Amino acid sequence: RNWRLHERLQAADWEVPTFLYGFQEHLAPMMQAATMLVSKAGPSTITEAVNTGLPMVLYGRIPGQEEGNVTYVEEQAVGVWAPGPIRTAQAVHHWLQHPDELKRAAQACLRIARPKAAADIAEILDGFLQTSIQGWKLQALGAV
Repeated sequence: RNWRLHERLQAADWEVPTFLYGFQEHLAPMMQAATMLVSKAGPSTITEAVNTGLPMVLYGRIPGQEEGNVTYVEEQAVGVWAPGPIRTAQAVHHWLQHPDELKRAAQACLRIARPKAAADIAEILDGFLQTSIQGWKLQALGAV
């Protein structure tokens, strides 16, 4: 959404093929086409990446609220914590030089993925509500 920055980046002389995109609402197709994700440790982004089998290099986090996300990503071996531009570039380079490690991280993503989590939660809540409603009806009738 920062069009001034977008224009500056578009005008830059890139040494490698570079495609710049503005704000995207539908990231899943882009994630499915990617080799790895470089991002800050936002929970929604991490969840989307894991569910598409996309290993991540995390370069930043919001102190306090996103620190646990970094820990989770590292403990599950689905990504690496590489704060700052130099460490981020080194992490990306390392994975590109060691595709077996990148593949293991992608497999770890798919191992912990829960792409139907929202539907599962809704089903559990529906079952809970149905049971509660039945209990209330029985109580109202004096059957309990």
